Amino acid sequence: MEASTSEMAISQASTSSSEQISSQSSHSSLDPLYMPSVHQNPELFEVPYFRSVSTHAYCFICSGSSDLKSIPLEARLQVFRMRQVFVPANNVCCKRHMIGKLLHDDEVGNIRIASDRCEMSRVEMNIFPNSLSPNFRGSIFENLANRTISDTHLKTLTGFCWRQIEQLREWMSSMRDTEGRSAIQAICVFLHKMRSGNSDNIIAVNWGIDSGSLVSSYIKSVMRSFENEVLPNRFGINSISRDSLIRNHTSLVAKKLFDIDDDHLMIICDGTYLRHEKSSNNVYQRKSYSGQKKTSLCKPFTICATDGFVIELAGPYSATKNDADILKEVLRQPRGLSTILQPGDYFVLDRGFRDVVPMLENRGYHVLMPALKGKRPQLTTIESNESRFVTKIRWVVEAIHGIIGQRYKLLHHQLRNNYLSNARTLCRIACFLQNSFGKSLSSDLEDMDVIIDRMKSRNNTNALAKLVEKENWNRRTRMFQTLSEEDIADFPRLTIPELKIFFTGNYQLGQAMSYLAEMINEDGSLTFQYAKERDVIQWEVKSRHINRKTYKCYVQYVPNRNDTSGIIGHYCSCFNGNRTIGCCSHVAAIVFYLSHCRYQSHIYLPADYLTKLFDFTEMTTVIDEDSEED
Repeated sequence: MEASTSEMAISQASTSSSEQISSQSSHSSLDPLYMPSVHQNPELFEVPYFRSVSTHAYCFICSGSSDLKSIPLEARLQVFRMRQVFVPANNVCCKRHMIGKLLHDDEVGNIRIASDRCEMSRVEMNIFPNSLSPNFRGSIFENLANRTISDTHLKTLTGFCWRQIEQLREWMSSMRDTEGRSAIQAICVFLHKMRSGNSDNIIAVNWGIDSGSLVSSYIKSVMRSFENEVLPNRFGINSISRDSLIRNHTSLVAKKLFDIDDDHLMIICDGTYLRHEKSSNNVYQRKSYSGQKKTSLCKPFTICATDGFVIELAGPYSATKNDADILKEVLRQPRGLSTILQPGDYFVLDRGFRDVVPMLENRGYHVLMPALKGKRPQLTTIESNESRFVTKIRWVVEAIHGIIGQRYKLLHHQLRNNYLSNARTLCRIACFLQNSFGKSLSSDLEDMDVIIDRMKSRNNTNALAKLVEKENWNRRTRMFQTLSEEDIADFPRLTIPELKIFFTGNYQLGQAMSYLAEMINEDGSLTFQYAKERDVIQWEVKSRHINRKTYKCYVQYVPNRNDTSGIIGHYCSCFNGNRTIGCCSHVAAIVFYLSHCRYQSHIYLPADYLTKLFDFTEMTTVIDEDSEED
């Protein structure tokens, strides 16, 4: 590839980088009208830019004196662009401050300014000021080669910083630089493809690559390296031991909530969807069409630990297979999941796995699954409470699917059919990247012990539900009144940490805000109809899924007792409303308002601008009533 104009200029500057720079300037302030003046040395010009310390005896960043190296021109330009600080050519720095030919971004901020004037050679005068121009940089692809892209810009493009890119490059040891591209460039192109989901041609135009076919070849070479070098040794069931999973990837919440010892493994399984184009192959189209989602898709199957660590990504499987059938097939694989399981281990599953439960229990495994409602209108209190124990730890697999979908749009958008043969590899790469560079998932670490103690101590009898049933309140017509500022002023006042304990987690807080949004007027007042009998409040809440459906909610409280013990009972007519561990979102909304929000000056509603996005006060007639032709 021919060198660009900027690269030729850098080459010329490198030749003159050994020129001697004179002593520090005595000027003490910047003069916007100051013109460069020629000193005794005709090759140096004084210019009004800040300058770092000028030394080759010690590190100009930390003053260290060991393991030093000369500062490359690329790093000098990096500092100049980021902070408009000139670093003299004879400076040295510690190798630990550098990554390739660049400084770590956070180290640039540590550079001390020694003078508000600097002296540049004639060639430096042509390069450094011009480097502030956006046209100086050249294409994204070229700047990846000389590493003149900052961590911030690289993370925007790929989702990863230079340290992480370097780590990937180290793992792909057999991947070689070619005449047209370096391994680093190919890795960055692949990660951008995963992150953006853009077509190869669009990436080629945006990155300054000659054609989309080159982008495709870079992506294929990176995928081959992942398949041959990285994934076999660093991802999947064969890459990690059972003991490591138990010791390092079983969350404290799971251990304490279910009293799991160090001999048993707990795993979470769930299928997800990978949507793709409709196929002209009728046989495959029938297998890939999902009657539930009304689109063509395949099903990757995730097996993860309770901290979100992905143990294995199986499949993808056809859309016609349900989760139970997929798990049966996974367990039949000779070198698969069964190799790390032992009797007494735990499976955490959702209701879609109900058909595989007998097989798992026959093998000696414990199965944790939310209760099945069947044709009943509501779960019992015991069933609701046990279901809450399961959802308290099962959420991580849903979170993993959400995180991967947000970070890797290639897998979230409709996948092109020409990528279907690589769907398994792409999904496994995404899970590997999450394991390697993502964060472990945990919840309520600050209040974990308090929340777990509360969950374990709750009674499996809902006294308020029995009172509602005895008094037949669900069928009685009540006279509701609008809540005013003075009404129910004796309701317990709670802080956000206390509400998290009462709700047994963070999830209900977010749901409560969504329900409150429907009840709040433009002036911030609450449109809330309630009835009160003795120490019990009753109200109705609309379902967020079905407009015509409402739920009857009740809360019993002790007046003016401002802690979680002040709320002594709650009940809702919804599916999970019988539980005493936490509460449903319908109850949480009003408890949140009465105990906390009403004392705030403003209530911040989620995506408030969407509420009236398509409401129009004036309707425009587009078809005349008399027109028969239309």
